[in-house]
Amino acid sequence: EVDENKMNHVIRDYGVGSILNSPFSGQDVHGGLNAQQWLNIINPIQDFAMNSTASKIPIIYGLDSLHGANYISGSTLFPHPIGVASSFDPELAKISSEITAKDTRAAGVHWIFGPNVENAINPLWSRVYETYGEDPLVCSRFGAAATIGLQGDDISNSEKAAACLKHYVGYGAPRSGKDRTDAWIPESYLRQYFLPSFK
Repeated sequence: EVDENKMNHVIRDYGVGSILNSPFSGQDVHGGLNAQQWLNIINPIQDFAMNSTASKIPIIYGLDSLHGANYISGSTLFPHPIGVASSFDPELAKISSEITAKDTRAAGVHWIFGPNVENAINPLWSRVYETYGEDPLVCSRFGAAATIGLQGDDISNSEKAAACLKHYVGYGAPRSGKDRTDAWIPESYLRQYFLPSFK
């Protein structure tokens, strides 16, 4: 259930306009929530934002949906992006992203935190599996195909969702290989290896 006091505090008092990912981190939710259960959470949040705030602006709610709508029980799951890229067929990224968008939108979520277009330069990095690999051309082609699949050419389409490329330019090259650690990237490497996929 949505706690109205917390919602009031977060949305009205602090003016939060976006919520990303599952509200259940740290909780044991076996099998995840199905689309209707997500709607039972998101709809009251949207109703509150639209009817109980001065701005009347809806919340943009987002989920990580990198290999299907993996937070939504009953949705179609696909291989992780590294597996899709191994096909060397960007059309597969587009098709799987179309289905992912449809499944995610069915749960009332309009924003997908993905695709991950980072170049996985350091093989020790714990998130290599959610990238399209280390090659800038492959990451660019698959990232573009996935974005088109998610968004289509009409973002108002009820089966499409807004894409948000992740994570940040150079995030896939941590010096230590550990997630969320520093990366030292010369500007020439940044331009040659990391920026193309975001472009």
